Amino acid sequence: MKKLLQIFCLILTTSLFAQTNFIENKTLSTKRVILLDAGHGGTDTGVKKDEFQEKDIALKIAEIIQEKNPFTDIDFVLLRKGDEQIINTSRAKMINEIKPDLVLSIHANYNVKDSKKGTEIHLSPLNPTFEECK
Repeated sequence: MKKLLQIFCLILTTSLFAQTNFIENKTLSTKRVILLDAGHGGTDTGVKKDEFQEKDIALKIAEIIQEKNPFTDIDFVLLRKGDEQIINTSRAKMINEIKPDLVLSIHANYNVKDSKKGTEIHLSPLNPTFEECK
């Protein structure tokens, strides 16, 4: 399971930065900040399946991405570092204070249908680069 999470994180990170058009260009001396928002936390466990809880999986993925960061020009910042619940208004306030170049909200959804597999990506149509991001 641990190896699978590491491979997933490296693939996700690499694919996100293979094309950087969706991130506003900054001067070369400025590091980009990517905020990793590990979903759920505290009493909000998210999906539970057997001994697994979504909040733990999401946090572990965020930690691995930050730990294995191969990019010298990017800082990965964790919104939560432990098993704490952040209410949505506080989450938005924290994100606005950090002013990251990109926010990745990490979740581990579950579906009882075996036919549902893969990665979900949600983009806001309010994003000025929405069409380009698609």
